[in-house]
Amino acid sequence: MKYNAELFNSAFSNELANYLNEKELLGQQTKSLFFQLRDFDNMCRQLNISENILTKEIVKSWLKRKANESLNNLSKRASIIRCFGKYMYRFNTKNYILPSKLYSVKEKHYPHIYTKDEIKKLFDIIDNIKATSSKDYKPDAMPVIYRLLLFTGMRINEILSLKIKDINYNENILIVKDAKNHKDRLIIISEKLCNKLKEYNDKHNNFADKDEYFFRNSFNRKVTTDSFYEHFRKYLWQANIHHTGHGPRVHDFRHTFTVNCIHKWLIEGKDLKVFLPYLQIYLGHGTVGATYYYYNMTLGIYPYLENKSTDINDIIPVLEEEIDKDE
Repeated sequence: MKYNAELFNSAFSNELANYLNEKELLGQQTKSLFFQLRDFDNMCRQLNISENILTKEIVKSWLKRKANESLNNLSKRASIIRCFGKYMYRFNTKNYILPSKLYSVKEKHYPHIYTKDEIKKLFDIIDNIKATSSKDYKPDAMPVIYRLLLFTGMRINEILSLKIKDINYNENILIVKDAKNHKDRLIIISEKLCNKLKEYNDKHNNFADKDEYFFRNSFNRKVTTDSFYEHFRKYLWQANIHHTGHGPRVHDFRHTFTVNCIHKWLIEGKDLKVFLPYLQIYLGHGTVGATYYYYNMTLGIYPYLENKSTDINDIIPVLEEEIDKDE
């Protein structure tokens, strides 16, 4: 791909385009880097930066930690701006290079796998949310969103970014567009979950444009991840599930889905050498190695399990009965 300055809007437009083109010439993948640098470009434009000199103050502004941002992600952003600083320094020594030891902390996180008891207690709260106004979206939206989290392993931003047109009710398929690693993928869901989405759509989206977000807040705007996380913490507290600075997190529903899926396949004797690549595609992992990580996690929780060869039917785990039988 050839990058040009018109893709950017700040004083660094030319430099950002040239930097990406240099990376391309070196044979490096630049798609993900482009989106990060475009965020940096937007920040510089909002700060009205008028000179194409990368100062320490600009770098510090870029590295302000975002709400709910992990230290690992912050470290990645630091690496990006450090490399860009080295590039800029080649042309003007006034440009600032972030020292390599700063923001290089690696955060160790141990996923929380929700127990059946925790899931039941949490859904007892979520399925009985009381409306605070006639426009309150949460009583109808939250039960559907949390089932998508638990029964599909989707990332919360993928769910909140769904458009009305992204759901195929005839095929029981969700279309996830421009997700992590900037890839599109299809999510096959159960008929029961698809019916819940259709019920919500018929009630809230009948007169909305197909390009509108499927889940919208009381102001008819996209529900933000920050807002969702704020309510999530409240629901945990009401369900008497202890929350620390390390979780449980919303993203742990994805971990729980994946471990439960692999556990089910191991119990059924399915050949994971065949099934894990399917799961990789379903989850949108960049490599199968990321999916094998969950295999090791599952064996750590259930060390007595062994995988056995079998066919490749039924790649979607049927877990919903664990919740819905108690409704």
